[in-house]
Amino acid sequence: MKNSLADFTEVKNTQPFDKKEFISEMLVKEDVADRQHSRRNKSIDVWSKTIVTLVMTVLVVVMNWYVVDMVNNVINQEIELIKSKVMLASERSITTGVFMALIGGTVAEVSALFFIIVKSIFKTEP
Repeated sequence: MKNSLADFTEVKNTQPFDKKEFISEMLVKEDVADRQHSRRNKSIDVWSKTIVTLVMTVLVVVMNWYVVDMVNNVINQEIELIKSKVMLASERSITTGVFMALIGGTVAEVSALFFIIVKSIFKTEP
């Protein structure tokens, strides 16, 4: 059986391999750019974060108000239908499960908003 490496010969008197550091050079350039970007005017940064926080808070309030108003309208319509004996009380669409889902969704929404705002305001600097 012939050795599979028998046809190869060892190369002698070769130049040492010069390894290029492309990735580390690129990371250094990105780090310098990030540091220059983070040193910009801090007062503009504070105002922009404050505006974003206020806008997101108002957006959450408006969205939750809309959902609560919609559920309130459906409940009032169902109560009128039950009073006029057009619908049975057991056929209501707004049940305890719907209320629990709305409460859970609101808690999740506020928690996510709180997390996003805290992460944007208290950003860790390298």
